[in-house]
Amino acid sequence: MPRAAAILMPVLFVMDALGIADFRKDLDKRLLRFMLPIVLCCILIGTMLFKYLDAQLCKLFGALALGSLAGVDGHAY
Repeated sequence: MPRAAAILMPVLFVMDALGIADFRKDLDKRLLRFMLPIVLCCILIGTMLFKYLDAQLCKLFGALALGSLAGVDGHAY
């Protein structure tokens, strides 16, 4: 699995760079200031708890996250 991630990393990097370049003009700084501390806190908590989670629970969290995206503004992403 790490080998597949290493192969896809350049593709993901280019996709992120193109996405940032495309949506740079639509940046909402107030929303970013609101979301950034929450995101960093969640990343920190996830990093600390990762070694205690099993694969099934990670899949459940992923499914819940994807499911919640569909209800953000009524559109499925």
